[in-house]
Amino acid sequence: MRHIYGSHLTMWGVPLKVIQALMGHATIEMSMRYAHLAPEARESAGQQLDLPVR
Repeated sequence: MRHIYGSHLTMWGVPLKVIQALMGHATIEMSMRYAHLAPEARESAGQQLDLPVR
């Protein structure tokens, strides 16, 4: 169940630092195990660079 929880948080775009806190991971490396499930996050981050500064 923990893996499903972490996986869904990642797929919903929850930041890894938040996932780390919610799941009680001692290191960000443990949370990063779920990062491969959200490849669109990298694309979204790149698109943010094209937006005007707020």
